[in-house]
Amino acid sequence: MLSAVARLHPRAGALGLLAATLLAGCGSADKPAGTAAATLPLRVPQVATHLPKRPLNVVVVMTDDQRTDDLAVMPTVKRLLAKQGTTFPNNFATYPLCCPSRTTFMTGEYAHNHGILTNDAPSGGFVGFSAHVDPARTIGVELQNAGYRTGYVGKFLNEFNPPDPRVLPPGWNAFDGVLGVNEYSQFGYGIDENGTITHPQGYQTNVLARLASGFIRQSAGAKQPFFLTFAPTAPHNAPPVAGQRNPQPAPRDAKAFEQRLLPRPPSFNAQITGEPKRLRTPALAPSEVRTTVSAYRDRLASLLAVDRGVRTLVATLRHTGELRRTVLIYTSDNGFLLGEHRAVGKERPYEPSVNVPLIIRGPGFPAGATRHQLVANIDLMPTILSLAHAPWRGSTDGVSLLAQANDRAAWARRPILYEGAAVEGRGYHAIRTPRYVYVHYLSGAQELFDLHRDPSQLHNVAHDPAYVGTLDSLRPLLVALAKCSGDACRQPLPAIPGPTD
Repeated sequence: MLSAVARLHPRAGALGLLAATLLAGCGSADKPAGTAAATLPLRVPQVATHLPKRPLNVVVVMTDDQRTDDLAVMPTVKRLLAKQGTTFPNNFATYPLCCPSRTTFMTGEYAHNHGILTNDAPSGGFVGFSAHVDPARTIGVELQNAGYRTGYVGKFLNEFNPPDPRVLPPGWNAFDGVLGVNEYSQFGYGIDENGTITHPQGYQTNVLARLASGFIRQSAGAKQPFFLTFAPTAPHNAPPVAGQRNPQPAPRDAKAFEQRLLPRPPSFNAQITGEPKRLRTPALAPSEVRTTVSAYRDRLASLLAVDRGVRTLVATLRHTGELRRTVLIYTSDNGFLLGEHRAVGKERPYEPSVNVPLIIRGPGFPAGATRHQLVANIDLMPTILSLAHAPWRGSTDGVSLLAQANDRAAWARRPILYEGAAVEGRGYHAIRTPRYVYVHYLSGAQELFDLHRDPSQLHNVAHDPAYVGTLDSLRPLLVALAKCSGDACRQPLPAIPGPTD
C-alpha cells in the first residue's frame, strides 16, 4: 500500500492513501485507471474573445464560506457584477476547506498536486503552504513575471503569523494580510501592512475595503497593469463569545435580517436513503436548528459590508479610469451546509458545501450572461493568466474560463474532481459530471447521486442494480482524476450509461 501511495501522490499522503484505496477497490471487470479518459483527444477550444492587446487589470474578491444563494442579499454584486458580467452557477470548490481551496486559487492545481490538505501545520496553514508550495508557481509571482504590480488585502492563509512580518510572502508588491490571531473577529484583529503590524479599530471588512481601494488608486494610470486580491473574512464565523453575534455584522447592519427564515430544502435535516451505516448522521436537535437559524441571519448581515466594499472598488476603478480595462472576479473559497443532510459546516461532497459563487465582469466576458458548464477554482489561475497574455496550460490543472464565457459548448463535458481528507473520518474523492456525483470514501463506502432525478442528493443509488453500468463507467474515471496533473485533468467525459429501468 505504501508504494502505491508514493506512486500516486508523493506530496499528499492522506489523499494518496485514499486514491490507492480507490484504485484497489476497482474490480477486475473495470477498465484500467485512466483508460477511458486517455482514449479521447484533448482539444483546447479556440474562441474569439476580443481582448485588448494590453494585458488587463484583474481584481479578485474572495469571501470565506459563502454559499451561492447568499448572493440574494447583495444588490451591488447583482447590479454591478452579475448584470454587467457572466455568471457561472455550476462553479465548485474542488476541496471545500479554506486553506486547500485558497492554495488551489494561487496555484491552479488540485490539492493532490499542491499538497495542502488542512488548515493547520504541517499539511496546511501558512506554515504548511510555505513548506510545500513553490512560490515560483503561484499566481502573484507569475503575474509579477508578466509585468504586473500585485496586491493582496485580507485573509491570506490560515494561521498567518509570520515570524518576521517584514518578510512579505513572495509575489506581492503590496501586502495587507490579516493575522491568524482573531482573523475572523471583525474587531480586535491585526494586519501585517507591508511589514508593519497594525491593529485597526474599525470594522474589519470596511478597513480592508479601504486598503484595497487605496491599492487601486496607487496603481492606476501607470503603464504597468495591476492584480489585486481582496479577501474579506465574511461570512466565516468566529470563535464564540457569550452575548456576541457570530459572525459579527457591521453595527449598521445588526438588525437587517432579524426575521429572515432559514431555507429548508428537501435535504434539510434529512437522512440520505440507501446510505451505508458508517455514513449515517443523527438528526439535528431543536437547539442546533435554533443556533443555525441565528448563524444564518448573521452570515447574511455580515455580507452587506462586503457588498458595499464591492461598490467602493467599482467606484474607485471608475473614478481612476481603470474600470473599462479591468476584469472583476467574485467568488468564495468554499460553501457551507446549513442543516442540509443533517450537517452544519463544510468539507462534504454535497452541493451547498462545494458549490460557490462565481461572477466575472470585464472585457472578454459577456454582460448579463449565464454559462452552465462545470467550472471550478482550478480554473481561476489559468483565466487570470489568459487575461495577462501569459501561458497557463503546462502549470495548471484547470482551463481558462474565457472559452466557456464565449462558447456555451466549450469544455461542456469536462468532469470536476472533489477531494476531502478525513473530516469525521469521511476522507473522499468524488467525480462531478453534468448528471452524476460519485463519491468514494477512504472507508470504502460509496455514494452515487443522479442529479437529474435527485437534485437534492437525497437518494444514494450506488447499490441500485439499475446503476451498475453507470458506476462501472465512473469508477475508473475517478481513479484517473484522483491522480491527474495538467492535461490529464482536462480530459472530456466519454459516454456514461444511464440507469436501466
